[in-house]
This record gives sequence, C-alpha cells and structure tokens, in this order.
Amino acid sequence: MIRLLLAALLFSTCKNDYSKRHVSEINKDETQNYPRIVDSLKLNDFYDSAKFYLYIYHCNLKYEPKLNDKKDEIFLSFLDLSFDTLKIKNDTVELYYKFKDGNKIVDPYHLKRFIYLKNGVGFRISNKEKLYLTTDRNMVVTETGSSSRFVNALQPDVVTFLKMHKNKINLWLKEQVEKRGIIL
Repeated sequence: MIRLLLAALLFSTCKNDYSKRHVSEINKDETQNYPRIVDSLKLNDFYDSAKFYLYIYHCNLKYEPKLNDKKDEIFLSFLDLSFDTLKIKNDTVELYYKFKDGNKIVDPYHLKRFIYLKNGVGFRISNKEKLYLTTDRNMVVTETGSSSRFVNALQPDVVTFLKMHKNKINLWLKEQVEKRGIIL
C-alpha cells in the first residue's frame, strides 16, 4: 500500500514537472516578440511605436552612472529598453518601459548628470494618435513645434546619430530603423 502511494506521488510529481516545463515552453514561444498582456489585448502596434518613440526621444543622451567602470561612451540608445507595464483608461493606452544596463534598471537619480527620463507613451486607441510622454513620477509631457522630437521624432540630429552609431545602437532599435528606411 505504501509503495503504491509512493509510486502515485512520484508519478504525479513527474507529470506536474513536465506540465510546468511544457507550459513554460509554450508561453515562451508565444511571447517571444511581445509580452503576453500586449499580445492578448492586440496592442502590438502601440508596443512597437511606444518603444520606438522612447528610444528616439532619448537616443543621443549619454548614460553616465555615478559608479562607472566603463571607458567607452555609452548612450541610452545602446541599452535595452524593457517593457514594464501598461494602463488602459477609456480610449487611452499607456505603455511603460525601463532602460536597463545589463540587469540593472537605469535610475536617473544614480547618474553623474540627472536625466529626466520619459518612460511611457500615451496613445488614443481609436485613431492611434500619440498623445503624450510620461515620466517615472507620472508627470505628463507634451511638446509642440516642428523641432520637437515628440512631434517629429526623426529630427536631423537623430538621423545623423543613428547613422553614425548604427553598429552600436540596441539591436531592436537597429531593426526598427532599418525596417522604417531610416538607415540602410
């Protein structure tokens, strides 16, 4: 009787372990390009647009941590920009991201020179209009004028920077600027 219970327990443990691994592998494959929440709500275009705008907005800002042992000049567009969360309010979606240096989240308060990072973008869902940028302190930022990166992301200095650093910028960003015909 005890042997039978032990065998049943062992079988169920192995089965659960297999099920967990199998589900994990399925989830990994399904979410390879987009976070599950983004994909399930069909917000993939907003995800790509928000990430692109944030990269472009900050592309040529120097990343200088207070404790820096790196000798090379590093810009925010060289770092990873990881999805953090999203919020939906009526007809507006906000997508939030975090710049990362390896596994460390970039904290503007731990840089040699403070940078007021914008970490989110708000869009009107119905017409896909970009409405505003947000900060980590939930401040909403809008800008006007043709020289604003918010209004016209691809300013001449941005395009020049991307061309000069095309082999150093983040791989996702590089794929996007090539796909959009900004650099070849």
